[in-house]
Amino acid sequence: MIKTVVRYVDDLDGTEASERVRFSFDGVAYEIDLDEDNSDELHELVARYLSAARRRR
Repeated sequence: MIKTVVRYVDDLDGTEASERVRFSFDGVAYEIDLDEDNSDELHELVARYLSAARRRR
């Protein structure tokens, strides 16, 4: 039997990541794997700008 395990690692600090965050800025798409704390921090940092921004379709 072969068992393959995929483990995502936080791109900032090397801990185990809990989610992959996708976003775009200035027309460039990005994604980053983050643990819960770093994901929360990213969301808090951009919340001010997102609340004032318009969504594009």
